[in-house]
Amino acid sequence: MKTIFIFGLMSLLLSACGGDDSQCDQVMTRFCDLACECAEGDDCIFHAESGGATSTIEFDNREQCLAMYVGMGCGGSEKPPADFLDACDTALDTAQCVDVDATRRALMVPDACIMTD
Repeated sequence: MKTIFIFGLMSLLLSACGGDDSQCDQVMTRFCDLACECAEGDDCIFHAESGGATSTIEFDNREQCLAMYVGMGCGGSEKPPADFLDACDTALDTAQCVDVDATRRALMVPDACIMTD
């Protein structure tokens, strides 16, 4: 897995308990699918900007993305709250692909899909 951490985007799913398994699975599967659609080949790439910091997270394929966001993010005892999942799902309706650099495109992670403490 190719991963560059500049900003703590992984906190996206590592927060307080909340939404049910099926809601979490559906939203996070959609999250991965959109990132995979933006990138070329099998890659799935996310790009986020928040508070002046940027982060790009790259997976080699959909299965790796799902393992992280659905498997780890939805499979443990701590799940994202239902209101976060609702807001993220709605924001994904208008999420866009962006150029990360000259050779890569990524899903621009909507602010509603970034959890902050």
